[in-house]
Amino acid sequence: MGFGIVKLTDLSGDACKIYSVARDGSEDTLLELFIDKFDAQYPKQIDEVLNKLRFMGFEGGAREGFFRKNEGKPGDGVVALLNAPNFPLRLYGIRFGTSLLILGSGGKKGAETRTWQQDNSLREAAEQMILLSALITQRIKDKEIILVSDGSIMGDKHFDEEI
Repeated sequence: MGFGIVKLTDLSGDACKIYSVARDGSEDTLLELFIDKFDAQYPKQIDEVLNKLRFMGFEGGAREGFFRKNEGKPGDGVVALLNAPNFPLRLYGIRFGTSLLILGSGGKKGAETRTWQQDNSLREAAEQMILLSALITQRIKDKEIILVSDGSIMGDKHFDEEI
C-alpha cells in the first residue's frame, strides 16, 4: 500500500503551495485526519492552525519563524508548526524554502512529554515525514520529481512505499 502527495488547493496560494499525504485507498489526507481527530476537543487550536496555513499559502509564505526546525535528521527539512505557548497539538511537515510545505500528521504533546520520541503518535508522525523527506530527496536526485520555484511539485508524486 503506497501513498501520494496531494495539493491542498484551499490552502495553497501565490505565496506558498501546501500539500499533504494521502494513503492509497483513502480519500482523506493526513492533515484532514489530524483535523478530524482533534477538532472536537481543540476547535480553537485547529482554527488557529488552519488560519496560519491559509496565511502562509496566500500571503506570508512558509517563513522560518512559523516552524520549529530540526525535528528530523539534519538537513531533511522536517519541521513542526509553531503555535502559542501551552498549545497541546503538534503538526509535522517538510518545509522547502518559503514556497513549498508538505504536511503530514501529528498528535497531542502532553506536559510530561519533552520530545516527540517519547510519544507514540508524535513519533509516528515525525518518522513519516523523515521517511517522506528521504524518498523525495531520492526522487529529486533521480530527476523523477522537480520542485518548481513557485512551490509546485512536478513529476511522479505517487510512492509505492508505506509510511
